[in-house]
Amino acid sequence: MVTECLNREETFLIVVPTNKIAQRTILEDVIRYSHKKSPRIIQVTANKLCMINQQKCADQPQLEYLQFLPLPRSCKACEYYKTCVVTNIHRVEEFDGIAITYDKLVALMRRCNMGNEDAEKVIEKLSFVDNIIFDEVHTLQYATTESLPIYSIPGASPGQWLDTQKYSGTYKDFPRLSRMLLKFENFIKSSKLQTKVHELIGSQTSYFELNPRIDLSGLYGSFFSNNGHRNSRDFFKTYSEIIGLIQDCDMYGLSVHDVLILEKMLQFTDNHIHILKQNSNGSYPTIDLVTVTHKRNLMLREFCMFAKSKRIILASATICSFDYQYFFDDNVPIEDVMFGPLGDPMNNNSQMLILTDTKKYHAFGDRSFINNMPEIIKKIVLIFSYWGADNCLIVAANKKIYGIIRDELEQLGMPLPLTYYNSDQTIGVSSNARVMINVGLAYKPSDAYDMVSYSRKASLVLREESVHCDTWQAMSRVKDPNGKQPSVVFALGCTYEDCWNTVEWGEGRTVDLGEHRNGEKRKVVVATSESITRPCIKKCKDFDTMLIEAAIHTQNKKVVFDYLPGPINITYNYSGFNYIPYTINNKCDLLGFIAQETGKYFSLADSNNTNPWKTDIDFCQIESHLGGEIALETYTLSKTGKVTWICLTTNQTDEEESTAEAVGLRKFLTVCDIPFVLEAFSIHNSYRFWIFLQPINAKTAKKFGKWIMESSGVKCKLYPGKVTPNKQGLGDLLMLPFAKTNNKEDSSSIWIHGRFEKEFKQLTLGVMDISELEEVKTENYVDMLNKSATSMPYTSLQF
Repeated sequence: MVTECLNREETFLIVVPTNKIAQRTILEDVIRYSHKKSPRIIQVTANKLCMINQQKCADQPQLEYLQFLPLPRSCKACEYYKTCVVTNIHRVEEFDGIAITYDKLVALMRRCNMGNEDAEKVIEKLSFVDNIIFDEVHTLQYATTESLPIYSIPGASPGQWLDTQKYSGTYKDFPRLSRMLLKFENFIKSSKLQTKVHELIGSQTSYFELNPRIDLSGLYGSFFSNNGHRNSRDFFKTYSEIIGLIQDCDMYGLSVHDVLILEKMLQFTDNHIHILKQNSNGSYPTIDLVTVTHKRNLMLREFCMFAKSKRIILASATICSFDYQYFFDDNVPIEDVMFGPLGDPMNNNSQMLILTDTKKYHAFGDRSFINNMPEIIKKIVLIFSYWGADNCLIVAANKKIYGIIRDELEQLGMPLPLTYYNSDQTIGVSSNARVMINVGLAYKPSDAYDMVSYSRKASLVLREESVHCDTWQAMSRVKDPNGKQPSVVFALGCTYEDCWNTVEWGEGRTVDLGEHRNGEKRKVVVATSESITRPCIKKCKDFDTMLIEAAIHTQNKKVVFDYLPGPINITYNYSGFNYIPYTINNKCDLLGFIAQETGKYFSLADSNNTNPWKTDIDFCQIESHLGGEIALETYTLSKTGKVTWICLTTNQTDEEESTAEAVGLRKFLTVCDIPFVLEAFSIHNSYRFWIFLQPINAKTAKKFGKWIMESSGVKCKLYPGKVTPNKQGLGDLLMLPFAKTNNKEDSSSIWIHGRFEKEFKQLTLGVMDISELEEVKTENYVDMLNKSATSMPYTSLQF
């Protein structure tokens, strides 16, 4: 819409939730896509970018903790007026557009109501445009709340009231703060309040009821008057004292946290609605004073009334049930308009694929995020190995899960692109990534909206809407704005039904919560009168299916056989064992490398094995084998009972089962970074995994192979089977790769660079050193191997 304004040569004001949207989406992306050369767009910046305020913060870093810093009373008299970014809005007379945040616009309206001359001039300039766009307007439907614990209950000890006496030393120097504190102290000590607090202590409720609360509006009003504009002036003067106190808090024996509590108290004096509620989310229960503010929407309504002669557009991809008529006169109805055909003019929704899980992560219990974190990290690492860090973005369910995932990835040395729902990276900004990993949906506590709702059902509906909003806004970041590149979402811990509700948007959207029955999930039904185009959603039975579908959708050529990377990356060694790279230049070299220690082969003159014989292997016999004249088999053991490789062979009777075993085994070996050569062996319709070792005792090698099978959960044929030489020969016999059948076609092909190849010019092997396991006793063998895997994402290697 902003681009269209520029193309039409119509001026605009766009109001957005965050400064990042203003900077990246409006100032950068819009200018790039506009037909107009060098459009002039002004960003009304945050007060903290004022050069005076920046100097203050440099001298007093604790000022950064405050919610905002006011500007000087008159910017025009400032020595930095001509160079400061904050004064651009004052200095620039001709412009194509202006970008501002909702919070900044509200602050200007409040200052304007107090008679601030600079604010009045800015508001007049903001309204002197052709189009006013309120972007991401869905964020306005949630009233903001502020919570302050006033009574705590630490175990069996007597309860403790909020301590206001610690501030007594400030009374003389900060008179407005002292008056506020004395009122708060009298309020807390009042018998009426203390009676209400004890009514709440120990009160119980069910899932079907609102969180226990008591409306204090009448009681609170008897201590704190709220007198419109006069109260606003007093608010800012008191806030100036808080700024002064935080700079010298040490002089008064206070911490920065203590001063921030005063900042929170001041917010309570600025609002009308106050509620007392019980909070059990912390380490011990508290009784909290909660204020609900509608001042933001009130100030925005005043601005809309002031600019009502202009074209005003309310825009969002996630319009919910909020009545936006509140911002306008009733005689000016809002017109519903779809942006482009079916609300998707570039067809980017149809280019998106969402892959859902079979299970859902929860905050607690066996299916909690924390209990499933090893599995989550493995999947994240695997997805990034396919699509690359530059093309992927991880979105965590909340800040807590974000922190856990960040720490786990940093321990692996993989600081991957990571954010969380409702951050400034998940709303209103573009992304270069086309693959998203959603770790759960944007769920909030079940009582998140109890304080702003008239009933429990209304609270749950509002919560459900916010989950859908935040999740779909985040998913939309990976859509290609041009609608050309496909995008994919791995919805880990998200069910098909939940994702379906999340992407259902359009005119007349409603959310209906079915009846909640014991032991059954509440059914959520989302309906619209006219729907926007949905992305494709697929229910996946397991993670392998997710990888397959994603590979097909994004045409990922690396995922051909088993949906994993082709070449082994020897940069990382998650298994903990050392190995060295060894380059093979052709098939002849590979056969010689396999048979180097045993030095024996077994010739098959015909299909009935009528002419078996043994001799030292040489180049001529290898050439004959590759030419199809003979078929060579090698022994597994050397004369000393040592081996230089193990071979794992999948099912030779069932092709489908053989492929499934190969998929699982390759996944395990790749994640463990155990180097191998994968051979498709068509004579027996099986796959063979060759793992090369420095000369090692056959017993140790066999145990190592068994550990691989047990840890991966894949049962297959293991060579060596025999671990000591006998009279019949030196261990087991195994046909070498590239034997030819009667039709003279190679029976083998080797997995190289994402596909099976019958010919190759170069192949890099990894030769492992597992000698540290040589002296380990049998009963401690698995423990030793798992100990060696400490540098893996997690030591549990089951899939």
